[in-house]
Amino acid sequence: WAGAASASAATSAPSPHSAAKSEKEASAPPLAPPQPPAEPASDDTCIICLSAPKEVGFLHGDSVHRCVCRGCCGAVPVGAPCPLCRQPVERWLGVY
Repeated sequence: WAGAASASAATSAPSPHSAAKSEKEASAPPLAPPQPPAEPASDDTCIICLSAPKEVGFLHGDSVHRCVCRGCCGAVPVGAPCPLCRQPVERWLGVY
């Protein structure tokens, strides 16, 4: 039974593919550490684009909510709800 002995020897020897896989796994660079979450917008950053400074306030009743930049104020037309309190916007005010 020489054929049986060579068959059992073939199954116990590692295949060249498994050796190559082990080498790749051993030489793979470690995973990068998780990044911290992006910093929240500062108190002076537009709540819509999150990049430009707040320069426009929405007037409703006796309140003004300065919360958007000039470029984004058109996203909230007069009569639409204020993005902070949901009261209807009566007017836009430039706030510096």
